Amino acid sequence: MFGKKIKATKSFTITGHSGCEKTEPNSVESVIRAYEAGSDITEVDVRFTKDGTPVLSHDADGKNSATLEEIFAEAEKLGEIKLNLDIKETTHLYNIIPLAEKYSMTDRIFCTGIFEKDTKEMKKQLPGCTYYLNMGIRPAWRQNNAYFEKLCRTIKENGAVGLNCHHRNVTKRLVSYLRRNGILVSLWTVDKKRDMERVISLCPDNITTRYPSELKKIISEICD
Repeated sequence: MFGKKIKATKSFTITGHSGCEKTEPNSVESVIRAYEAGSDITEVDVRFTKDGTPVLSHDADGKNSATLEEIFAEAEKLGEIKLNLDIKETTHLYNIIPLAEKYSMTDRIFCTGIFEKDTKEMKKQLPGCTYYLNMGIRPAWRQNNAYFEKLCRTIKENGAVGLNCHHRNVTKRLVSYLRRNGILVSLWTVDKKRDMERVISLCPDNITTRYPSELKKIISEICD
């Protein structure tokens, strides 16, 4: 059903956070703007209505700015950008499958927002779909090789391809250890210039930001 896995590369991808570049969060406009700003990926928050329809909403009581079908239809037109489905609830994950197939998105989506408690449903309802494991990392663990080893084992045993966490929770040593052991590292949400510069130096696999155009500018300056 779902195809290609996301592989680690020497250069990281940029994900435009929902509502990036000051657009309405979880809107079609946000996806378009992420693409125009040079993002490789755009993030949307996924929940489900009572009848199981996938809709976009960060909070359980928040408004739905768009349906996932509307987002898939727009992404199909754009032709290149991938979608990070930040899963907020797992009640009707299986309803994502027919939409992904209808709009040729099976190889262009992956999931975050997945905790250990959610992996059983991910494997059952979205078999073969790539996902990152969300985990918090305590300050005392950020330089601990024994913990790094345990973290790698936990991620692999839960069927995830990588770690998804806040950028302040990781060190370069941790990122390097995970990547050497085949674990991808995705860091969120990097919005300030000084944080962008620091996170770039960590060499993760993905950086999520509300300001992808600014991040690309900083990357260009650093490379020059």
